[in-house]
Amino acid sequence: MFSEGGQTADRITLSIMYMIAIDKLPLSTVEAKRFKMLMKTTAPLYKIPSRKTVTIMIEARYEMMKKQFREKVKELSSYTLTCDNWTDVTNQSYLGVTIHYLGADCEMKNGHLGVLPLDKNHTSDYLHDSLLKVMEDFHVDSNKVKAVVSDSAANIRSAVIKLVGSNRQLPCFAHILSHLVPNALQSIQSAIEIITKVKKIVKLIRHSIAVYRIR
Repeated sequence: MFSEGGQTADRITLSIMYMIAIDKLPLSTVEAKRFKMLMKTTAPLYKIPSRKTVTIMIEARYEMMKKQFREKVKELSSYTLTCDNWTDVTNQSYLGVTIHYLGADCEMKNGHLGVLPLDKNHTSDYLHDSLLKVMEDFHVDSNKVKAVVSDSAANIRSAVIKLVGSNRQLPCFAHILSHLVPNALQSIQSAIEIITKVKKIVKLIRHSIAVYRIR
């Protein structure tokens, strides 16, 4: 049962892979002392796969699920896409793309097509090529794309228009609101005073945190 290739061992391995993927845990989890202790207590005869083995298995599982999703996308008659690019705290930029469609049960469904690292200036041509790469990878037919939702930045907007045309490029309502709110607050004096006070408090706390720790 717990030997390699056994049903129970396979179920445990799949559960470990699922946990790592869904909880966004590092692959080194299988090498952690406390994890090994847990597995030794709950399933002492089970052999924990190495980090390298788990990596290979997760990649193989991803390719299998990706193939299945490609087939699903191919069968769809229409869909919409959303795309957004952002930069993390390490200054690494990404382009995220999702697909939305109506399932056979008449319920809205969605899927993540990819999060691509961006290593060049975010020109409209570069973003267009990156977006097209994701679409081609999942066999997304541009003729079936009813709309692409993005923010209103000139570069991404131009990239989307180049890809599907201006009549199918839609601005993200949340992004529009995010720009309207700061502008609206600037016209309310009481709000400006509160924001200024909060900023001063935050700045004071950040500068004083080391002092408080010493005390």
